[in-house]
Amino acid sequence: MSTASELRARTFTVLAVAGILAYWGSAMALGEAYPLSQMMMFSVPEAHASRVIVREADGSFAEISAFEAWSCPIDLDLSGRCSPGFSAQDELAMEIIRQRRGDGGGPVTLVRRVFRIEPGGQRRMAVEECDLAVCRAQRRQP
Repeated sequence: MSTASELRARTFTVLAVAGILAYWGSAMALGEAYPLSQMMMFSVPEAHASRVIVREADGSFAEISAFEAWSCPIDLDLSGRCSPGFSAQDELAMEIIRQRRGDGGGPVTLVRRVFRIEPGGQRRMAVEECDLAVCRAQRRQP
């Protein structure tokens, strides 16, 4: 006759094996057996990235978060022109501009800076700048 501790050990073993088999079956069905899989979202390197920044009147660049009292065209859309695809940074930039609307300040240009890795043996990086909109904004006080 089995003792209670042997019965508990056997039950634990059966449940552990069932859990592992359930995980393995699900992972094979979905094609992602973490932590053993390649994780497809990281398996293909990105060939480009972009960032929206501000060009001031003197030609210097700064982050959008360094400004306030934004006054931009009503139809401002950062997602289209020169965009290599969805960017969470674009969403953040638009949110900062919306939250910090105001009467404006000096003229500033929203610029998308696109970084592309050129194909070939040398794999050089090309930088492209694309003007998106002219707005008015003032620098935030530290």
